[in-house]
Amino acid sequence: MELADFAEQSGTVLIGAVVGGLIAAWVARWQTEAGARYARDVATSERSAQAALQLVERLADLRAWLPSLPDVGENRPAMSLHARKQCSIAMESVRRGGSTELLAITNGEVRARFRILIRMIYDVGWRYSGRGHRERQIRDVGTYLAFVRHSLEALIDGKPLPPPLTAPDLDRPEGAVWPPMPVPEAWSDPADGFLGADDSP
Repeated sequence: MELADFAEQSGTVLIGAVVGGLIAAWVARWQTEAGARYARDVATSERSAQAALQLVERLADLRAWLPSLPDVGENRPAMSLHARKQCSIAMESVRRGGSTELLAITNGEVRARFRILIRMIYDVGWRYSGRGHRERQIRDVGTYLAFVRHSLEALIDGKPLPPPLTAPDLDRPEGAVWPPMPVPEAWSDPADGFLGADDSP
């Protein structure tokens, strides 16, 4: 074999080895970065699900005292002073969740729904929205609370969110129906006597 041919073949082999090494290194780096991205995504999803679970717990506390929500800002509550105090504490817990766990929720639609609920409970409790329609106030907030709770549960389970639901006008005229459609059975709970369309006169 001529020396020139040997050198050419050796050079080709060397180039092939270098290129092969570069490709292998690139593949290894890509796999490492993809694995790191996947690990970050999994960690983010787990944090979001855990935060959603904590928010569900806060909503459960509020729901237990929801019948006293219209009494929070009243000097003479229709129910007991104890119930009014516990409802106020539960309201503050939900509000605090909106400044803590909610920040870990990655789904912007779920965050928006939770914030609307916070506004609603303070509108009823402290700003007297819907005053004079006590049962409707409780039913409106209870229905939207169930909607938000079901949205959080869907996030925890990795399922599609329930379709959007426009929040009620708490000061709407008598006879105006909300929600516009029957509440899905999946939202209901045996204790939820206030869920359903507002068909009262």
